Amino acid sequence: MVTTNLLNRSHWIKGFTLLLHIVLAPCLRAQTAMLASPPETALAGSAVARVESPWFARINPAAVGETRAGALAASFAPSSIGIAGYREGALVMVLPIDTIWHVAATAAFTGVPGYGEMEGSMIAACNPAPQVTIAVGVGLYSLRIRDYGSAMAPTIDLGATARLSEQIRFGCAMRNLARARIAGTDIPQRVGFGFAFEVEGGTILSVDASDELRRSAAVSLAISTSPLAGLVIRGGIGNGPGMISFGMGYHLNDITLDYGGAYGSPLGFRHVVGAGMRF
Repeated sequence: MVTTNLLNRSHWIKGFTLLLHIVLAPCLRAQTAMLASPPETALAGSAVARVESPWFARINPAAVGETRAGALAASFAPSSIGIAGYREGALVMVLPIDTIWHVAATAAFTGVPGYGEMEGSMIAACNPAPQVTIAVGVGLYSLRIRDYGSAMAPTIDLGATARLSEQIRFGCAMRNLARARIAGTDIPQRVGFGFAFEVEGGTILSVDASDELRRSAAVSLAISTSPLAGLVIRGGIGNGPGMISFGMGYHLNDITLDYGGAYGSPLGFRHVVGAGMRF
C-alpha cells in the first residue's frame, strides 16, 4: 500500500488552486479593494492569521506578537485605478520590548486633491502563553474635505492569534470595536477570522472570512511560497470586493522590497510598491 503525505507541498498547492477556481471565481464582484501595503494587496487581504510581515499588523494587530526584531516599512500606490490624482500610502513600525510584550505603530493615507482620509494606530501586543498573542490598537481617524473642513474620531481595534499546531495558526480581529462615527457617518467596522497553514519549503496557505458593517460577508484565499532564498511569491483571490492579486517580496540582509498588484473589474489594475528594514 502506498501512503500519501498530506503535508507534501505539491499536493497542498494543487488542491488549494482547485479550491480557488471552484469556490470563488464565479462570485467575483466588479470592484477592487483599497489595501495600502504590497503584501496585503498581493494576498487579496487574506492575512488575519499571518505573521511573517510587519504589514499584517494593519489587518490583525496581534501579528506583531511573533516579531523577533524591530521593523520599519513604507508603501506607496500610484494613481493606477482610473481615478485621476488618486494616491495612497502607509507606514508601519514594529518594536519588540521583550519576549512577552511588543508595540507597533501604523499610519495610512488615501485621497485625491481636495479630499483625504488619514488613520493612525498605536498597538500593544502581549504573549500570555508561548502559542498565543492578544493585542489592542488605539487609533485616530481623520477626514478632510476642501471647503467643508475636517473631523476626527478615535477607534479601537482588537486582535488575537493562536498556533493550533506546528503547521496551523488561527487568527481573529475586530476593527473599530466601538463603532465610531465621523461627521454623522459610520467608520467601517470589520470582523474577520482566518487560518494559515504552513507547508514545507516556506509555503503558506491562508483562508479568511470577514464581515463589514452594512456589507455582505467576504472570503479570500491566498498562497505564498519561497522558491529561492530571500524571494517570496504571493497570490490570492477574494470576493468582497472581487479581486485577483499577485506580488513578490525580496529580502536582502535587513532590507526588504515588496510589490503587490491586483486586478478588479471595471477599475483594472492597481499597483503598490514598498520598502522596509529590520533593526
